[in-house]
Amino acid sequence: MLLLSALLTVSSSNAAATQAARLRVVGELVQESSLAAGQASSGSVMLHNDGTTPVQVVVYPRDAAADESSAAVVGSNRAWLRFTPRLVTVDPGGSAELPYRVEVPADAEVAGAYGTVLVIEPTAAPVWPPPADPAAETAVEGYRVNIVTHVSPWGSP
Repeated sequence: MLLLSALLTVSSSNAAATQAARLRVVGELVQESSLAAGQASSGSVMLHNDGTTPVQVVVYPRDAAADESSAAVVGSNRAWLRFTPRLVTVDPGGSAELPYRVEVPADAEVAGAYGTVLVIEPTAAPVWPPPADPAAETAVEGYRVNIVTHVSPWGSP
């Protein structure tokens, strides 16, 4: 029974790694905006599937300070980040757009760089509902896109 469980885990892990190899982010892995308190900006992450079968991905935020791939930030903008969908299927040869919006609260008083890592993780098995935020120690296959907000006391340049 233990051997069967181990084989299923390896098989699932290998399938996710294979899916990750077919999927790519089109564009920059660091997306930045300069805003002042009370301002907002929109952006998107474009995914493309170079394979011949669909790839399903789970999308979730992770605090940039907890992620070694993140840009240098003083704090998290995770609470300011809105995005959908959290679960998407990218068809073979197709693309999918993951729109997001960053809304700096009007009472934000500290200038500096704030970041969140948007994790885009292929999954071998359908996941519903998608996790709000998997554990930080979860091994990640796929991409990390840094969403960085530079908050200025003088507004956007």
